[in-house]
Amino acid sequence: MASRKIQQTGGSSFTISLPLEWARNYGVRKNEPVDVETQVDGALVIHPPRRKREKAGPYRLEVRPGVKGTFLLRQLLGAYVQGNSQFIVSAQGRELRVAHSVVERFLRMSVGMEIVDEGDGVIIIKDIADPAEMTMVQTLRRMTHITRQMVQQSVEMIEEGGPMASGLGELEDDADRLYLYMERKHQLFLTHPSSASAEGISLPDSHWMFLASRSMERVGDHAMVIAMQAPALFRDNKAGRIRAVLSEQGGAVAETYVASLQALLARDADGANALIDSNLQKRPIFDSVLSKAADLAPRISISAAYTISSLRRISEYSDNIAEIVIDRGEEPKKAVPEKSGERKIGA
Repeated sequence: MASRKIQQTGGSSFTISLPLEWARNYGVRKNEPVDVETQVDGALVIHPPRRKREKAGPYRLEVRPGVKGTFLLRQLLGAYVQGNSQFIVSAQGRELRVAHSVVERFLRMSVGMEIVDEGDGVIIIKDIADPAEMTMVQTLRRMTHITRQMVQQSVEMIEEGGPMASGLGELEDDADRLYLYMERKHQLFLTHPSSASAEGISLPDSHWMFLASRSMERVGDHAMVIAMQAPALFRDNKAGRIRAVLSEQGGAVAETYVASLQALLARDADGANALIDSNLQKRPIFDSVLSKAADLAPRISISAAYTISSLRRISEYSDNIAEIVIDRGEEPKKAVPEKSGERKIGA
């Protein structure tokens, strides 16, 4: 890290010299304006003129014979998370059908990606969404709403039975898609801190929110497990007692999860700490319920065991979210921002 002394010019402003090698590398010329952005932590980011106009090239993926579609999908998702905004998928012959299937799944799993052109064995995908229209905070709030619904609906199924509602699967898809978007946002902020500043958050904020979204995505997975096991508990009249116990514990777990989300959004460290202490006292109950399930018929016992395990995991993820609230700390007081605009930095 280079060190520069601050000089005073004209009696009313400060200037610093820019490293000559940096200026040459990025084509910065004398008397040319550069953009200066103030970060939430007080740091200044200087954007070289040429760098701001440059755009990353497209991510190219060639579908080779014999390559599995699952691997191709993982490659596209990996590139998406890394922040690529344009994709060119090429394939010939039979592989073109595989490419279409993979691209369709990719579009369902991502936010803002659409096919903009296609022909001669080439599929071009672009990000048509404006990142400013869907901030990280908004995405996190949406995830809290979706996963809360998933947990509450899955717990209701323990008591009510019946087939799993199709809407629950759609909520899981939404949760997965938003989690990938959160990861993509976090990677973007790490690479371009000024993007985080534009949303009014710091890199640590981005880190904590990404960790919280990961726990929420896992909660959604376990809510689906509970929902899938619930119908099996209704196919045998002897399962009534264990079903009542699971319903009671499920209600408590749902309340705890909702409380963890409320603490997260409010940055309530005291409430988060109380939630963790409460969960630690309740945790042994899961082992007791599991021992009761072992005495049931094998099919019911297995379904009950899966349900208990997922309820316990949701309880533990509630702890994770509460710990994030405590580790993140209180919201810092915002400093009075300087007037924005272009500034000339002395070379």
